[in-house]
Amino acid sequence: MEFNNLIEKLRFGLFKKANIPVVLWIIFIWGQSCMPPTVSEGESGAVFKFLQSLFPFLTHYLVRKLAHFTEYMILGGIVRFSHTAIHSAVFCEFIAFFDETIQIFSGRGAAVADIWIDFMGALLGVAVITAVKFIFRKKAGKVE
Repeated sequence: MEFNNLIEKLRFGLFKKANIPVVLWIIFIWGQSCMPPTVSEGESGAVFKFLQSLFPFLTHYLVRKLAHFTEYMILGGIVRFSHTAIHSAVFCEFIAFFDETIQIFSGRGAAVADIWIDFMGALLGVAVITAVKFIFRKKAGKVE
């Protein structure tokens, strides 16, 4: 009987309106990971040229790593809106692991360092939303 309750909770949780942005953002992240290396290089090269015109000290490597960090910072933040901080962090770590696994099959290769960068970005996103929620709850008098 407990298994049926778990399945029902998972089914209900997946289709909550709050999860729609999460699912869309994961599709975006995984879509980026599915790109062949030449397409990915072209996209990041265009972004790199623009950013380097603003910040000449940036390197292509740094821009690519900042992209990882930023994608997951956004993911961590939007997941945190409707889930606990710990569940959000664990979920984002799973998504990062799966993301790097996708890159193995897309011909781009995977890097353990990218999983850690993704996770650190997710933690920052979770922390920011947690702090914002705390501030709003405190102003509303719900926190002592």
